[in-house]
Amino acid sequence: MSQNVKSPKLLRLLLYETLRERNDRSKLLTFPRQALNYKDGCFHPSISRDTKPHLLTEIKLHLPEFIDSDWVKEVTVRPYLGELWIDWVIVAIALNGT
Repeated sequence: MSQNVKSPKLLRLLLYETLRERNDRSKLLTFPRQALNYKDGCFHPSISRDTKPHLLTEIKLHLPEFIDSDWVKEVTVRPYLGELWIDWVIVAIALNGT
C-alpha cells in the first residue's frame, strides 16, 4: 500500500505507525515535491506544528551527492531490513548528443 501524504496530521500518524511497525514492507510514505522543502543539502517534509515533541520533532532526508535537488519529483520512505530506506523519484534528463 502506497500513501500520498497531503495532510500533516496524516503524515504524523503514518510515520509514527511505520516507525513502530518497521518490518511491515507494505507501509510506504510518499511525499510529493510540493510537500518537501530543500535546505542545507536535505529535504524536510512538511509536518504539523502541533506534533508532540516526544513523538516527532524534525525529519531530514539527506540528498545523495549525485542527485540535484531540482531533479526530485517525489520521495518515498519505506521500511526494509529493519531500517527506513529512501526511494528518490527524479525527472528524466534529456542529454543533447551534440
